[in-house]
Amino acid sequence: MTKETISRYLENGCKGHKNVVSSRELERALGISGNELRRKINQLRQEAVPIAADRRGYY
Repeated sequence: MTKETISRYLENGCKGHKNVVSSRELERALGISGNELRRKINQLRQEAVPIAADRRGYY
């Protein structure tokens, strides 16, 4: 699972806070653990990829 895959998934299906996706949904859809997901999300954010989150999930 690459960071680019996660970025593309969020970009194509989760634009805006009305289209939030939970961590568990992402983990299942992408076949990765919660720790791996958070690590890759943080790496993407450090690379200035705009990923927002709230208590419901990511968008």
